[in-house]
Amino acid sequence: MELFKKLENQATIESAIETIQYCNHVKRGREKDGRLIPVSIENELGRAIGDIVGELAVSSGVKLETAAKNFEKITSIDTKVLNL
Repeated sequence: MELFKKLENQATIESAIETIQYCNHVKRGREKDGRLIPVSIENELGRAIGDIVGELAVSSGVKLETAAKNFEKITSIDTKVLNL
């Protein structure tokens, strides 16, 4: 999808956040309509969350698992998609 390419090329925290917001919007709409979530949405969501969690780990000097737990506490967004 063109939007995901554009956001990924920007490689900023803001673009990762925008990706998460868009994916969650699509997921909510599809769940409301009883439709399946596209694999591409799940993949992009996982990539964006992984980017942010990775940045948190590096900038905080903690393990990836710790950064993922902190991310979940702060955002209430599940990091299971990262397969830690």
